[in-house]
Amino acid sequence: MTILQIHTFYDQFLSEFYAGAAGLDRQPFEAQIAALLQDGFAGGHMFPPYLREIGYDAHLAIANCPQAQLQWAREKGFSGFSPQNWVYEIARRQVETLKPDVLYLSDPITFDSRFVRSLSWKPSVVMGWRAASIPSPTDWTEFHLMLSHLQVCRQKALERGARAVEHFYPGYPGFLAEKIRAEPLAWDVVFSGQWTGEHAQRNQLILEVARAAADKKRPFSFGLFLACRNPAGLPAEIRELNRGPRWGSAMFRALKSGRMALNAEIDLARGEAGNMRLFEATGTGACVLTEEQPNLERYFKRGTEVVTFQTGPELIDKIRHLLESPEECAAIARRGQERCLRDYSMQNRAREFAGIIEHQLGRNSARMSISQPRPDSAATLLGQALE
Repeated sequence: MTILQIHTFYDQFLSEFYAGAAGLDRQPFEAQIAALLQDGFAGGHMFPPYLREIGYDAHLAIANCPQAQLQWAREKGFSGFSPQNWVYEIARRQVETLKPDVLYLSDPITFDSRFVRSLSWKPSVVMGWRAASIPSPTDWTEFHLMLSHLQVCRQKALERGARAVEHFYPGYPGFLAEKIRAEPLAWDVVFSGQWTGEHAQRNQLILEVARAAADKKRPFSFGLFLACRNPAGLPAEIRELNRGPRWGSAMFRALKSGRMALNAEIDLARGEAGNMRLFEATGTGACVLTEEQPNLERYFKRGTEVVTFQTGPELIDKIRHLLESPEECAAIARRGQERCLRDYSMQNRAREFAGIIEHQLGRNSARMSISQPRPDSAATLLGQALE
C-alpha cells in the first residue's frame, strides 16, 4: 500500500534551516527530507518513516519547501511551474506520479477539497488532520476522514463536509530524547511557542509567570521563546524576557533546558488536553505544568507524571513549591518522560495510524460494494437487454 503525506512547515523555520545547512539544497530530494526529519520540526506528526518500518510504502512531501520540492521536480524531469502556484502544482505532480492509495493532507487548510478535485489520480482514501481554527471557506467534502484530538474540530470537520471523523493525537520521536540528552539546565521555567490572538488565555498565563519571575522577594528564571508576528506589540514584561522563536531541535533543547515546562492549549481547545506540546515537553524530560483538563488522565496522571493548575495564581504557587522541592520536581519529570517514551512513541502512534487507515479502506470498500450492482443484479441484466 502506498501512502503519501503532504505537509507544510513554517516558512521562517525553512529559511533558517536551509541557511544553516550549506549545500543541502543541492542534495537529492530524499536526503533533504531526511535532514528535515532529523531536525524534529513537527516530529509528532511525521508518520512516513515509522509507517515504512511496519511495511508500508510511505512518502512525505513538505509542499512549501522550495529547495526540496524543486529538487524532486528536477529528479522526475518536471519543470515550468508557476511562480504563484508552484506549491500546488508540484504537490499535484507528486500525487499523480506516486498514485498513492492513501493521501494524508496534514495541512488541510492549504490543501482542502479544491486541491483534491484538481487531481487526475483519485486515492482510495483522502484524510486530514486539524487541531486549530478552521477558516470559513474551507471545504472538506472530498475527505473520507478527518483526524483531531479536539471534539470541536471533529464536529466542524463534519460541518465542512468530511464524511467521517476520528479521535487521534500526536506522538513523540524517541530519537530526540537522546539527541538532546546532554542539554544543560538553564532555566527554572520555560515556554516555547506562539503568542497569537488565538491563545489569549495562554498569553495571560505567560504574562503572570513573567511578572512572578520578576518578583524581587522570590524571583525565578523564566526562559521564554516566543514566535510573534508583531514582537513590538508584546507587553513590556514579555518583550524583555523573549529570546525569540525556536524551531525543531532548537525548540526541544529549549524545553530540555528548563526544570519545568509550561503547557497551555489554544483557546479553541478549552476543556480538552492532547496538544503536541504536552508530548514534546514530557518527552524532553522537563517537569510539565499543564492546564487542568477533564480528559487529561487519558494521557498522563495528575500529580505523578505532570503537574496541573486551574488558575494563574495556582500555577505560580506550584512553580514555587516545585522549586523548593527539587526531588519531587525531578521525579515527576522522570515519570512523565518514561510514560511519554513508552506509550506515545511515534512507533506506537504509527501503528494506531495504520489501523485507522486499514479500517477506513475497509469502510470505503464496503460502500463501493453496496453502491456497485453485482454482475447478476436486475440493473445489470436490464442494461444488457438494452444494449
